[in-house]
Amino acid sequence: TQVGKHTLVVCLGPAFSRWEYAVLMLAPFVLLGLLSPRTPIGIGRLLPLLALPMAIGLVRRFWREKPGSSFNPLLARTAKFQVLFSALLCVAILLN
Repeated sequence: TQVGKHTLVVCLGPAFSRWEYAVLMLAPFVLLGLLSPRTPIGIGRLLPLLALPMAIGLVRRFWREKPGSSFNPLLARTAKFQVLFSALLCVAILLN
């Protein structure tokens, strides 16, 4: 707000951004559970669950960090998580 940003976090506040981040980080695991009965992935669908501890760690860290430049490494690790989850899901599909 002080520098004139008009982002979602600025408009809705830090509490909203914490919940939004947590939901967006954990939703793929919930959706994976909903998707698996409808797809032929089989037992391989459990492979992406290997990324769950990383997701939980990132959510915890996001909740503890103070806003500012300290979020930059966290956002970089979030991108790495997304690549890891996607790669594990692709391997699960290919193993079928």
